Amino acid sequence: VDPNNPEEGYEVPNLPSDPSQDTPIDYVKDTQKAKTTFVDEKGNPIPGVDAITEEGNSDTPLTKDAEVKAKIKELENK
Repeated sequence: VDPNNPEEGYEVPNLPSDPSQDTPIDYVKDTQKAKTTFVDEKGNPIPGVDAITEEGNSDTPLTKDAEVKAKIKELENK
């Protein structure tokens, strides 16, 4: 929990008035984000080459795999 912004992150559930009862806690998956940045042998970003980003659910395979592989092949052929 971020004390400066309690709306972000984990939300603490209300305490039950009867402590003998279960406290239901609902978890929601965060959207996963992947960013592929293309770098040279020294780890420096390659000028003029944009990163490839995507978002999705935790259990969903990445969808831009072919695009990333194509960009790597293109850069290797230069």
